[in-house]
Amino acid sequence: MRDSRPEATTFKVFSDIAQHNAKLWFELSCLQLDTWSLPENIEGISLVVDQLQEAAVAPQDLFHTGVTTASRHELVDRLRSRLGLQAVGYLDCRYEHLPENAVLETHTLSTREDRDSDALGQRPFWLLPTPQPIHQDTERLYWNGPLDVLHGPERIEDQWWTTPVSRDYYIAQTRQKQPVWIYQDRHNRRWYLHGLFA
Repeated sequence: MRDSRPEATTFKVFSDIAQHNAKLWFELSCLQLDTWSLPENIEGISLVVDQLQEAAVAPQDLFHTGVTTASRHELVDRLRSRLGLQAVGYLDCRYEHLPENAVLETHTLSTREDRDSDALGQRPFWLLPTPQPIHQDTERLYWNGPLDVLHGPERIEDQWWTTPVSRDYYIAQTRQKQPVWIYQDRHNRRWYLHGLFA
């Protein structure tokens, strides 16, 4: 006698952090099922766990006013369940001297808490795709009006073995008080705008 039951259809539900909340797993499953065209005569749905991750205690805000790490991960889990794994990307930092090489796009949310936050404290996270030239006269720098230099310099040198790079970075502000990240190329003595602070 032949079994007339249809074959089982499998889909995977992911979470970036360990979860022990059945309601959340149900919600993530429903978000994925909303995008599926389900066949008729469904006999049942089961949730099977094939990978376990050790739960870590999420850091709590002293005054309970900020967004916790868990809520950030839950938002990412919901977006990935609805839109797909590759639809959600992240910006992360890696330890490189040149700023344009220090930011990378990834599809894995970093959970490292040992990052040196002070190292990136005086740098904008968003850089221009290509540094823009800044006009200079004998006394002032101009980019959409005159710039006032607030902090600096921070010297960054790299690639001495191929094409040497040597820059002095400064934090400046526009007339509208917008902080910007600028540098002077120490080889050609020209000034460039490299990033904008939020």
